[in-house]
Amino acid sequence: MRVLDTNFLIDYLDGVDTLVAAVGQTVDAPIVSTDGDLTHDATKRVVHVEEYRR
Repeated sequence: MRVLDTNFLIDYLDGVDTLVAAVGQTVDAPIVSTDGDLTHDATKRVVHVEEYRR
């Protein structure tokens, strides 16, 4: 399991996005989202994100 960069999460993401990222990281599961903050390149460097495409 990768260690969360909590400073990044707190500085960049809002409360709900931070919670989603932290839970996904804790259970070692990718986040599947269309949310711009969660799919941002900076977020992808810290958290495993899969972009959802319709």
